[in-house]
Amino acid sequence: MKRCSISPRQGLSLDRACGAVGILLGLLCQVVQWVFIAVIGLILIIAAFILPFIFWRCPACRRWLPTFRTWDLSCCPYCRERID
Repeated sequence: MKRCSISPRQGLSLDRACGAVGILLGLLCQVVQWVFIAVIGLILIIAAFILPFIFWRCPACRRWLPTFRTWDLSCCPYCRERID
């Protein structure tokens, strides 16, 4: 299986950005009443829920990383490999 070149931290940032932009587009859709903006916003919000399942894994052992207290996570709790 081909490994992804995005680190878990970059994947988490991408996830948060997709969620924020999706919410902003949803709010913008309420103002301008354009359906395609709502569809794009909905797609980004759905992507924000899917991306952690793709990227939030340890790069060394490929196990799921914990989802709580992610701001101080510097190494994998299973294999103790450093997370970038």
